[in-house]
Amino acid sequence: MLKPIVTVLRRKIRHISLLLIVYHLLFSMPSFAQAAVIVFDRVTTEGTSVYLKVLTKGRFFSQGGKRVSFYLDGKLYGKTLTGGDGYGFLKYTPQERGMQKIEVRTEQDKGRGHLLVLTRDEKVIVIEIEGSLKDTLYSESRRTESRKAVSALSQSYKIIYLGRFVGTDISKTWLEKEKFPISAVLRWRGSQTFEYLKENGVNLCVFIGSSDFFSESSEYFKDSYTFEKTDKGKSVENWSEIIKLLLNGEKNGKAPKGK
Repeated sequence: MLKPIVTVLRRKIRHISLLLIVYHLLFSMPSFAQAAVIVFDRVTTEGTSVYLKVLTKGRFFSQGGKRVSFYLDGKLYGKTLTGGDGYGFLKYTPQERGMQKIEVRTEQDKGRGHLLVLTRDEKVIVIEIEGSLKDTLYSESRRTESRKAVSALSQSYKIIYLGRFVGTDISKTWLEKEKFPISAVLRWRGSQTFEYLKENGVNLCVFIGSSDFFSESSEYFKDSYTFEKTDKGKSVENWSEIIKLLLNGEKNGKAPKGK
């Protein structure tokens, strides 16, 4: 009888924590709430086409009909006109792996993003920001532990960040400010986010985040980890345990489950 009640209480506490994260980030970096050019990070593999994406805004709402210029690593790639909804797209087929800087300019403003290009055999960890890093906002020691762990993981895996409630521009700025490894930050759009990565040939290996995602992540990832108590996936105590599971096992010649 108590189990459903406990589950509901845990879910409510989790949602309150997530709202506090949104509040903290929004009010600690208010200038990004009014960004006029929002560039969306993209992830793909060598030779797989992807649509570069931008949103142009007025002070509060989307503003279409803007002429925008896309630059990749400082070189002009192409120009287009944003639609009535403010969104603009350009198709691009990368030929080499690596991280490329995207910059989109209008006559008055500009925005920046990243294009992460992988090989099809590079192993990827997707880290959900709110579910994995929420405790780092209020604890310097946990922030240091998380930063060191993600940096260590990035030596053997490619990292992709996933945001649920906080805008990607704010998330990217916070990650950079706290010196987490730079990588693409994607916005959660339901299971189609994972499907997008799979269709682009991304080798999804590990998901780290809230257990709320496990029903979707189990279909796309070999392993899923959470810091919450759950009957799904695998619950871990801290980042040190994840390091032991994912890195120390490799050093000892023992691949983690699903590898």
